[in-house]
Amino acid sequence: MDDSRTSENDPSAHTNLLDSLEKADSNDLKIAHLNVNGLLTKIDEIRILLIDSQIDVFAITETHLSNGIDDSQLSIDSYALIRRDRKSNH
Repeated sequence: MDDSRTSENDPSAHTNLLDSLEKADSNDLKIAHLNVNGLLTKIDEIRILLIDSQIDVFAITETHLSNGIDDSQLSIDSYALIRRDRKSNH
């Protein structure tokens, strides 16, 4: 798979990622990472991305989540959620 870099401000980022994943062999392990700078406002787009791409492991950073956000708000079918929220200084 080619090492395509994507940007939050690049409207073709989603398409570039999907194109790269479609070229991968179906036996390849597909791993992706996305720095979202706030997950709650983007969770629906991420759900669509994961359905379209069939990524096996998807890591998300800069989620800005706290322990007050329930896992049910973040659930994505066929994926296990493992999270480590930053500890609050408040």
